[in-house]
Amino acid sequence: MSQDDRVTLAEHGKTEYVIVVAEDAPEPEVYAAEELKAFLEESTGAEFPLVRDDEPPAAREIMVGNSRHTKTLALGSVPQDLGA
Repeated sequence: MSQDDRVTLAEHGKTEYVIVVAEDAPEPEVYAAEELKAFLEESTGAEFPLVRDDEPPAAREIMVGNSRHTKTLALGSVPQDLGA
């Protein structure tokens, strides 16, 4: 992996990222987003805001599950048959 391929999620206890989950996300996706938030904060010392997809898109997002924000990326849909 080259330097250009790396993503810095947080530096010096600060982050520019938010975690996005759909406003009507099922409980497993909400739980996953909350767990991701907790682990990222514990490991980096930075606070990662957890926002719903009814907020305007941020410049840097970590998206959990399908949401209005993922649909704007034209990546296709996330497979629905992965299960809970």
